Amino acid sequence: MPCAAAALANRARLRQGPLAALAIVLSFAAILWALLPQAVAHVHRPVNRDMENVYRYLSMTPKGTRILAHPDVADFIPLRAQRSVVASTETALPFMRGYYRSLVPRINDSLRAAYATDWDSVDAIARRYGAGIAVTGPEVWREAHYYAPYDALVQTLRAAGQGHFVLEHPSADRVLYRSGDVYVVRVGAGSAGEDAQIQ
Repeated sequence: MPCAAAALANRARLRQGPLAALAIVLSFAAILWALLPQAVAHVHRPVNRDMENVYRYLSMTPKGTRILAHPDVADFIPLRAQRSVVASTETALPFMRGYYRSLVPRINDSLRAAYATDWDSVDAIARRYGAGIAVTGPEVWREAHYYAPYDALVQTLRAAGQGHFVLEHPSADRVLYRSGDVYVVRVGAGSAGEDAQIQ
């Protein structure tokens, strides 16, 4: 009798195997189907020529140059310009606790710099991380929100600045390079002009 019960249990498991595999495949297909429109839109988005020009400019700065930028603007700088950034949205994923904990202050400071209303604040943040250059672009000012838990900080900074942010329209003496509305500016140690020169 115990052998017959074991045989029935094995048969039931064998029948469940194909059903479980089918459920996994269908779940995976549903996820792909849901994400497909976003992926297609992203692939067909036009190339931002101004950012491409900025990546080219940044790639000619000294190899050790660290760049301060809004985390969204900073995302592709390490890949496209081969330069280090203070923080980026891509690296701010909270899956690795120890790493993420060390990145939170960098994200907060990058946002504080992006929405700063005076150069002293931007320079102090840049010096803290050894950044001599800041990059800013119009997407920073178009987007009213940022990812949680940082959005509360962004809303506070935007309300306090009332649309008057120094990196949105940097003074001419700070601008190292401009392409359209995307600026590369001297900050921190580079604000004196010694750090961010092209090779």
